[in-house]
Amino acid sequence: PERRQYLDHRLVRVFEYNSSGTIPYIPFIKAPYYTWVGVPPTDVNVEKAEAEAKRSRPMSFPPTFIYSVNWEDPIVDKPILNIGPEDVVLTLTSGGCNTLHLAAHGAKHVASVDLNPAQSALCELKVQAIKRLEYEDVWKMFGEGKHENIGEIFESKLAPWLSQGSLNFWSKKLHYFKDGLYYHGAMGKVLLAVYWIQVIFGFRKKILKF
Repeated sequence: PERRQYLDHRLVRVFEYNSSGTIPYIPFIKAPYYTWVGVPPTDVNVEKAEAEAKRSRPMSFPPTFIYSVNWEDPIVDKPILNIGPEDVVLTLTSGGCNTLHLAAHGAKHVASVDLNPAQSALCELKVQAIKRLEYEDVWKMFGEGKHENIGEIFESKLAPWLSQGSLNFWSKKLHYFKDGLYYHGAMGKVLLAVYWIQVIFGFRKKILKF
C-alpha cells in the first residue's frame, strides 16, 4: 500500500485493478495484488486522487454502513450556501447524496469525510457507477436497489477503479444488490423491520395506496 501511495503521489493513475489470487503450492490461502498503470503528470492529465486510503473502522461501528441515503435535503441548503465554481466544500459522507449534489451543482472541489469507512465505500461506489455505467444500470443499483447482473458489472466495470478499502468491502457485500440495497445497513434493518410489521398486521396495502 505504501508503494501505491507513492505512485499516486508521483504519477497520474490511468488504470488500476485490485484483487486477490491463489498462491502456487499453497492451498486455501489467497494473496492480494494490484495492477497499476500511470503516466507522468502534465498540465493536461493532472487529476486529484478520487479517494483517500481507507482506515480500519472504529470498534464501535457495525461492519457495514449505517445510512444508505442521506436524510437531509440538500435543496434547502442550496440558496443559503450559494455554492460557486471557486468554492471548496467539506461535507460528511453519510450516504453520499449530499456529496454528489454539491459536486453536481458546481463546487470546485468537495472533500467528503466520514468516521465510518463503509460510508466512504458506498459513496465511492456511487461515484464510479455514475462515471462508468449506463443510466439504466445506475438506476437499478441505486434507484431500485437491485441489479440482476451486479457480479459481472462489478468485476468488469467498477472493481478496477475502486480503492483497495472499497474493493475489499464490496467484494463481500455484493449480495446487497440481490435482495435490496436499502434493506441493508443499520437503517436498512429498521426499514426491513417496519416492512414486516406492515405485512404481519395487514397495513402494507393501505400504506402503498397512501
